[in-house]
Amino acid sequence: MGRINKRKLSYYVNRLYRAELKRYKEKLDSDLFSVLALFDEAKKKERVSLTSSQKEVIIRKYNGRCAICGERYKGYGFHFHHIDGDPSNTTLRNIVFLCSKCHDLVHKMARAKLKDYKVREKRRARGVDIEFDITGFKPSEFDLSLFFGNSRKRRRRRKKSDEDLSGFWA
Repeated sequence: MGRINKRKLSYYVNRLYRAELKRYKEKLDSDLFSVLALFDEAKKKERVSLTSSQKEVIIRKYNGRCAICGERYKGYGFHFHHIDGDPSNTTLRNIVFLCSKCHDLVHKMARAKLKDYKVREKRRARGVDIEFDITGFKPSEFDLSLFFGNSRKRRRRRKKSDEDLSGFWA
């Protein structure tokens, strides 16, 4: 796997996420009154296989390289990814050539974004204030300077010398 182009990765993840979100919302609207819909998974359209000429054109379009990381095509380990997530849409504008690692990454990231959306919607439906919900607290993103400002004095730590560590090694 070559160096990942984050801009392209983000583009393909967002396109797939928006398409999946649209399908999810359509499913909720159409199944609003259906009890069976609670147990039914989101149905995608039926997969339409690419023709060999379409595959050749796409491989040539991307110069035999992954569209995200630039890894060279070796005859295996690559996927034809549907940008909008619709397996029945086989237009050349909707297909991108990705190595298996980037393809998996795009789908994992889009699924994670959709899962986050569903969690936010459930919390919103329950009336939980999302901004102050402690379950969403991430210490790594928590900035104390918001509360204390930058005027807080920092204590300087005394560096331990070799003499201080002499008892440690004995």
